[in-house]
Amino acid sequence: MVSNQTITPTEQAFAFLALLVAYLPKGDYKADVGKWATAISILREKHRTQNPSFFRYLNFRQSPKSDSYSPEISNFLTFLQFTDATEVQNPGFTKLLFKDEARKLLLEKYEMFFTSEDQAAVKQMSHELSEAVAIK
Repeated sequence: MVSNQTITPTEQAFAFLALLVAYLPKGDYKADVGKWATAISILREKHRTQNPSFFRYLNFRQSPKSDSYSPEISNFLTFLQFTDATEVQNPGFTKLLFKDEARKLLLEKYEMFFTSEDQAAVKQMSHELSEAVAIK
């Protein structure tokens, strides 16, 4: 992350999650917060050595018999739903579609907090995330 930008720990976590979502390929995604938390926890294990600042303010609770839980990821996805950034495509609330305008706004607001190298790393992680939470 760009060091000359002053943002709170919560905003740092939010900025990282915002770019992950903004860079996701278009498609339908699972609305299950546990699946998202588990997938991002796996990304953290894989990438935290190279990019520790991305994951510094994300907390995970893990259980061997269930998906991970992260309050930051839960709050972020809830925020996107309440701000009309997502479209829920069925009554069972199992699919999310991230609106193009929302992606654009997330990029405009949060991309500036990341160097071009960091943006490239988040794009790669976003691709990996899409494979875990996309509905195929």
